[in-house]
Amino acid sequence: MGEVVDHGVGEPPPWPAAGARVAACLPRMGGYIEYANVPVRLPAPVPDGLDTLEAAALPLDYLTALSLLDRHGRAAPATPSSSRARRW
Repeated sequence: MGEVVDHGVGEPPPWPAAGARVAACLPRMGGYIEYANVPVRLPAPVPDGLDTLEAAALPLDYLTALSLLDRHGRAAPATPSSSRARRW
């Protein structure tokens, strides 16, 4: 859980803006560091009203659910020709 400080070199992406509160699971060890350089696709927005401890749980819950769907539910992206896509 942290705050976006800078986007580095190049044109900044439309999101997350500098100053945005974000949560992310780091791709490597080192979660107790002051600054982390992560890909722009990794951080998730932290909703207003959540404290630091609640926000820190967001990536863990997301990754647990994703892992369960992938490993045990055999989930796959829906395609226009799949019956799953037509039902929704």
